[in-house]
Amino acid sequence: MSQTLNYPRWLVAAFSVAFASVLILAYGIRGAVADPSSSPTVGPTDQVPDLVMMPLADFRLSRENGRKVVRFTVYTENKGGTLDLTASRPNTSTASLAVVQNMHLTGGGVRSIRTNATLHFAVADGHDHWHVSNFAEYKLRPAGSTTWRGAHKEGFCARDTVHIEGNAPRSFPNNCEPGRSDALNVAEGISNGWADRYDWDLWGQFIELDGLALPGDFCVAATADPLHFFAEAPRDNNTTTSLVRITEEDVQVIRQGC
Repeated sequence: MSQTLNYPRWLVAAFSVAFASVLILAYGIRGAVADPSSSPTVGPTDQVPDLVMMPLADFRLSRENGRKVVRFTVYTENKGGTLDLTASRPNTSTASLAVVQNMHLTGGGVRSIRTNATLHFAVADGHDHWHVSNFAEYKLRPAGSTTWRGAHKEGFCARDTVHIEGNAPRSFPNNCEPGRSDALNVAEGISNGWADRYDWDLWGQFIELDGLALPGDFCVAATADPLHFFAEAPRDNNTTTSLVRITEEDVQVIRQGC
């Protein structure tokens, strides 16, 4: 059960560290397996975030390690209250950071919610900073099929990359502690009206096409918070899909929505 803390922000941050340390001890380095059917409980005064996957863009074909892949750009916008995440660990011997969601309250104050989310330090993709594991999911299937294949990118540095709408300030401009593999505390999030953008040419922004019949029509899907780690609503806008036609030489969007 979450506890409401109507205290100054610095005190909430201290509580967040304590919560995260307890979570690490309780669930271990890898964290608990989230239940997709449930998410943290929302209170009546919570300014609840609303993660929205915007239409996929910038489709490209390229090759990775000799294999043909499709690439695309993804925008995750927050149309609700601030998505404010504090991650921590007790020491550098603990590989992952446990994540606490700081829920902003109507009328002021913040309450801290323990989550099953974790941060890991990303090295393979060359980013060298802290990613929220499974923050989003990309997948592809042939039109008319129910068999999906996933993308390589699983971790994301949640931050205010692009201002989409509204007048909320940019609260999370940082690059998720680059080069700080020794960090014990990391803050990430997305402010209202801002989006976290991942361009098509970044490492991991692709799905392999080997074994698929080309030319063909395919459904490409992207989902924010697929494991329901965070308190946010509604969820019927968390997924966006695009129907595309892929040939040996090109990829074209047929329509938004599969």
